[in-house]
Amino acid sequence: RHDRIKTLVLNLCQINVWTAAIGISVLMIISGPLFAIWTRGKVAVDIPLLMALSGASVISVYGEGLASFLQSINRIWSIALAHSGAMIVAIIAGTIATGIYGTVGMAAALIIPELAVAIAGAVVTSHLVSISPASFMITSLKWPTEIIYKEGRKLFQFILKRLRRPPP
Repeated sequence: RHDRIKTLVLNLCQINVWTAAIGISVLMIISGPLFAIWTRGKVAVDIPLLMALSGASVISVYGEGLASFLQSINRIWSIALAHSGAMIVAIIAGTIATGIYGTVGMAAALIIPELAVAIAGAVVTSHLVSISPASFMITSLKWPTEIIYKEGRKLFQFILKRLRRPPP
């Protein structure tokens, strides 16, 4: 049972992070034309702001997946504490950075609590699944080759099965 939970959490993290990273990459590629159409050419894309918010989003997806898992087993306290402390730091840093860098400074500062949640979640979860925090983070953030191969194989077998079945 322990190995199944470990595999489930690692797969959850991999799928969440890479789906978000791919989605945000697509959004960044099409953001110029999308903003031009959406605002009728009146507002240009602020690339540094988009990059800061995108980075925070990918980190957030990782942290929120771990937070959901830990909340389901009532181990959320350390994440709540890390987030609260990091949010105080982020507000102070964001206030200072906004005066220097504008909205990009605040967006960059908002990465701090997301990073705190991700790290706290990874540390707590790694202890629950009995691997080191560094090993957990490396494994949970790698490209999900095994999942893609296994699910692709299932899909291929399903399609072949349907094609071989005689019509009714």
